[in-house]
Amino acid sequence: MSSNGYNQFEDMLTVHDLACVTGLGERIIRRLIALDVIEPHKQTPEPRFRTEVVTHVRRIRRLHVELGVSWSSMPLVLELLDRIEELETQISRE
Repeated sequence: MSSNGYNQFEDMLTVHDLACVTGLGERIIRRLIALDVIEPHKQTPEPRFRTEVVTHVRRIRRLHVELGVSWSSMPLVLELLDRIEELETQISRE
């Protein structure tokens, strides 16, 4: 807690919280962290995430469940999807 009594991590999600709201297990969330697919906002004392990461993790879950993308392939697939979005944005501007 900071000197003003406000806990800066209060509105952030723990690994457990993120697992609960996305339907993935804590072990999978930790694996996604290890694969650098998701990045905690803070690491101390345990990983904490901003709420915006929920949408990203739900997308990852859909790719895994609906399309069968393996966890180890996920970084590459996400990178390719980001690149496609960038190219589509460039095309739409022309």
